[in-house]
Amino acid sequence: ASLPCLRSLSQSPVDMPIYFSTEVPNSLAELQEAIRLLARLGSKGFKLVAQQLYCLAPEAQALGCGSGLFGDDAVDVVTGIAWRTAAEVESSIGKCFELAEFG
Repeated sequence: ASLPCLRSLSQSPVDMPIYFSTEVPNSLAELQEAIRLLARLGSKGFKLVAQQLYCLAPEAQALGCGSGLFGDDAVDVVTGIAWRTAAEVESSIGKCFELAEFG
């Protein structure tokens, strides 16, 4: 889901799925907004997953890359398979974003 999708979901009551995946927006401010919107929508656990770990061959990138594992099996860049709160993710996203782990 993209940031406009998350903004739209936050405007009306909706039953969120157990797991929800979204691409990282293009700026740190948009990433922070996405995390806050997901928290407002009821998300309690978060993971930031570096997708490039699942696309190591540069020649394969033209065909698209895998997004990695999903849900409980997804691997957070800080905590591994452990879930984090929105506040915990927000406290580390600046550094992660600067290191281009997500962009």
